[in-house]
Amino acid sequence: MPHDFCISDMDLIKKKIIKIYLSIFCFFTIYFIFKLLVFNMNSDYLTTSLSFIRSFSIILSILTYFCCISIYNKTNNSIVFIISLMYLSFSIGLILCNIDYFTFIDGQYSTSNYIAISPSILRVLILFITIMPNSKVHKFIYNHKVHSIVFVILYSFIFGLLEYYVFDYREGYSISSLAIYYNLFLIISYLIISLRLMVVSMKKNLVFLAFFSTSIFLLAIKAIYSIYGLTFANFNSRITSIFITYLFLLIIIIAIGVELHISVLRSKHLNKELVKYFNFVDNNYYSYMFICDENLNISYINNKIRDHYNIGANTDINIFKRELLKNNDLTTNLTNIISDLKKFNSWRGILKSNETGNTLDCSFQVLGSNHRGSVEILVSYIDISEHIQLETEIEIQKLDSIMKDEFISNVSHELKTPLNMFSSTVQLLDRLNSSKKTSFNEVYARHSNSLNLNCKRMLRLVNNLVDTSRLDLGALRPDYGNYNIVQLIENIYTSISKLTSTKNIQVYFDSNVNEHYIKCDSSMIERALLNLISNSIKYSANNSNIYISLVVKDINTFISIKDEGFGIPYNIQDKIFDKFIRGDLSFTRLNEGCGIGLNLVKSIVNMHVGEITLKSVLGVGTTFEIQLPNVLDKKLPLSNYSYSSYNTELELSDIYEIVF
Repeated sequence: MPHDFCISDMDLIKKKIIKIYLSIFCFFTIYFIFKLLVFNMNSDYLTTSLSFIRSFSIILSILTYFCCISIYNKTNNSIVFIISLMYLSFSIGLILCNIDYFTFIDGQYSTSNYIAISPSILRVLILFITIMPNSKVHKFIYNHKVHSIVFVILYSFIFGLLEYYVFDYREGYSISSLAIYYNLFLIISYLIISLRLMVVSMKKNLVFLAFFSTSIFLLAIKAIYSIYGLTFANFNSRITSIFITYLFLLIIIIAIGVELHISVLRSKHLNKELVKYFNFVDNNYYSYMFICDENLNISYINNKIRDHYNIGANTDINIFKRELLKNNDLTTNLTNIISDLKKFNSWRGILKSNETGNTLDCSFQVLGSNHRGSVEILVSYIDISEHIQLETEIEIQKLDSIMKDEFISNVSHELKTPLNMFSSTVQLLDRLNSSKKTSFNEVYARHSNSLNLNCKRMLRLVNNLVDTSRLDLGALRPDYGNYNIVQLIENIYTSISKLTSTKNIQVYFDSNVNEHYIKCDSSMIERALLNLISNSIKYSANNSNIYISLVVKDINTFISIKDEGFGIPYNIQDKIFDKFIRGDLSFTRLNEGCGIGLNLVKSIVNMHVGEITLKSVLGVGTTFEIQLPNVLDKKLPLSNYSYSSYNTELELSDIYEIVF
């Protein structure tokens, strides 16, 4: 794992703590040197002991305050910051001898019953504000940290000095009922605050608040002992009170040690998790991942992106930004993506690359703000182009499977009809032949047309199936010649006119030329035209018209077949030339067909380098137009197609009405 990616929180905490302790050590080293130079070296042992106790108390209180600041720097908890102001005021009180004051006058122990009320009230107010984090005063103090610290220092010094010089501590004072009542007030206040801090500590699982609660509880004990000291003032009671002060301060120093230990344990755990996360992101072979800001300035890319875009370890990773900006879909939607990120902190969607044609499944997630104040966004995406293509192919396969099943059903139906006719006719002939009452020739003559027609139906179906298979294998090839296309269509028109009389359908043919030769396979073109005409007859109502037209232009010849039939549904018009597609899929349909005729027609036209188009309106009719190139094979002679009515009868054999 790169060294600059993961900086240990534990190391940062250790460095901060070391700096704090070094600063305190330097400060009080200077302080002790100053004390040694100022104080008389010949002072008695009582004065020296008293000086040491005061100095140690001051050192301990200031150290406690710095511990509070250290805890705040780690937690950014407003309760810790505001309660630290109380410890700051307490330190100043010790410096000004407003707290735990006693002295020796002429070798005799002397103390004062007076309490410096002004700084004490400030400390109590600070503690009550501490346990009310939703109050306006609490928020105001927290939002004006520097001003609050300056205010506490000035207030504590000014009022502490004022009370110090107003009352003469050296002379001592008698027991005051005010002092007792005020200490009772302090006891109740400290107990309430201590209990509240403990409750918050347990609810929010904040260990350091439990230490603050214990520390404040010791202040309540100190106030209780102060009442006792007012009644029984002696040296031992004062030393015990100072000892409680030491405990009150040491609890917070212990708290920073415990909090440091907890932080070390958390840092170790987080580092382990961070290694897992880093390995997951950086070595992810499935997702492309990068971190950027709102302007797509890249700060991190994983190895998959590096490998894909050939970005080396020493290469500027913002090269990848230029690649991102090539995605027009991303740049177009970037404003909307940023808007959603501000509202929901996340965004997911599909982006398509116009340059590469790839489809990307993208996910944007807000991580937070960096040291510059910019919002950092984690972006991960995968290329789902192959997945979509695979799904499309699967759907096509499913559709092909469905169409093949329908095709098999249609073919079965198509074959069953003539086979039933054969079977019925054969049974009838067998019965008549055995009875010898009716001439066999007479009966056969009556049913021969039916047998012949159904044979043609089967032959047409088999021919279509065989030719479709040959097309798939590439084995069906045209036998080109230079044929008169006008004569070919005229022969078809003449042959079908008598076959449409049963439905009273009129067929019209029109051409802008009398003769025109093109390179083609005449039998294939005839088959394609007969297939289209067969469809027009099948799907046209009685007493309607069919129009066949031939228009020769400079480059191409246009052959159109227009009917006034039922029309083709719009939703299948773009698929009508696909294999196995029919406009009518029900088995109760009026007309036969298995869905391969139009596919065969299109294949024939394509082999002739032509085009076939379709225009259809439901209830109005359908027009098929074939476009063939005006080319000749100069190596071949001009020929006229030898027309045979058998081909027409074969291709139109599936028209039901012809049977009757």
